[in-house]
Amino acid sequence: MQDGLAIRVTAQKLGISKSSVSLLSQTALSHGGGANVAEWIQLPDTQLLETFYPSTTKAYQEPNWVDVQKKLARRNVTLKLLYDAYKSQVVRRPYIYTSFCRRYSEWRQTNGLGVPKGNVQAIPGERMEIDFAGDNLKWIDPNCEVQRARLFIAVLPYSNLIYAEAFPNEKQQSWTSGIVHALEYFGGTPQILVMDNAKALVKHSSWYEGEVQQTVRSLCNYYDIEPWACEPRRPKQKNRVEAGVGLAQRRIIAAMELKRTPMARDLDHLNEQVKAKLEELNNAPFTATERSNSRRQMFEEEEREFLGRLPLQAFCPLDIRVLVGDRGHCVRISGDGHRYSTQPEYTPASAFP
Repeated sequence: MQDGLAIRVTAQKLGISKSSVSLLSQTALSHGGGANVAEWIQLPDTQLLETFYPSTTKAYQEPNWVDVQKKLARRNVTLKLLYDAYKSQVVRRPYIYTSFCRRYSEWRQTNGLGVPKGNVQAIPGERMEIDFAGDNLKWIDPNCEVQRARLFIAVLPYSNLIYAEAFPNEKQQSWTSGIVHALEYFGGTPQILVMDNAKALVKHSSWYEGEVQQTVRSLCNYYDIEPWACEPRRPKQKNRVEAGVGLAQRRIIAAMELKRTPMARDLDHLNEQVKAKLEELNNAPFTATERSNSRRQMFEEEEREFLGRLPLQAFCPLDIRVLVGDRGHCVRISGDGHRYSTQPEYTPASAFP
C-alpha cells in the first residue's frame, strides 16, 4: 500500500484474496492512513489483531442488562418491546433479536437469576406457587414411634423466597392452612395462586383451565387472589416451586435427618425445627459468585412493596360437603356414625346442612 500497488497486485504477491486486501486497506485508512506503515510493523501481534479484527462482542453495543431486568418487571413489558427501544437508541451495531434474548439469558445465568423458560417472566408480587415435597419428613414422637409428615412448600417466583411447613397429610385442610400461613409469612397477597391438579385443590382438571374446589375458591376470593391450576403433566408451568421443593428436600428434610431422625413433641414442635432450617435457607446468599444477596434481602428490597394487603383476620376454612339422604330420611354429617333426620323431599336428592 505504501508503494502505491494496486489491490490485485498486492493480493497476488501476498497470496490472499482481494477482498482481504481491500478490508485491511480501509481499516488502515480509518486509523491514520498508510503513512505510518513502519509504526504498524512495530506493533505487537495482539494489538494488530485487535485493530484489524476486533472481537465480535465489542463490535456490538451491549445493552444495560440491569435496566432491562428492572423494566421487564413491569406489567405488560416484554423482551421484544425492550429490544425495539434498545435498537432505536443504539449507537454502534445492534444485536439481532435472537442474540439479544440469548445475551440476556446468559447475563441472568451469570448473575444467579436463572435462565428464563419460554415466555414466563417473574414479576414482583404477581404469583405464588404451591406444592408438597415428594419425600416424607420422618420424626420421632414422645412414644418413640416414627411418624411421617408431609412438607408444604410455597414460593414467590421473583425473589425465590420459600415457605415450608410440615403437615400430617395432603388433605384439603392441610393445603388451605399451608396457603394461609404462607401468606402470613410473606406479609402480603400475590395476584395469582398457581397450583397443580391435586384432588384436594381441583375438582375437574383441564388442558385450558381447571375447576378449583369450592373451599379453595372461597379462600382466593377472601384474599382477592386469582386461582390458576396448571395443565395436567405440565410441571414447567410451576417450575419455581418445583425448584423450591428440590431445595427443601436437600436443605430442610435431608439436613434435619443427616445426623439422626429429628425428635419432637408434636407437629408444632417439629415445625419450629423446620422454621429454623427455612430461615437458614432464605438468609443464605445465592450460590452464584457475582450475586451476594439472599432471597430474604431480595424480597425485602424488590418485592414486598408489590404484594397486596392482608385482611385483618385470617381465612377460616369451612368443611363443605354435599350430603344425600338415605331411604330412612337421614344423613350422616360427621364420621362418628350418627345419623340425622331430614325432610322426605331431600330423599334421594342432595341435602345441604
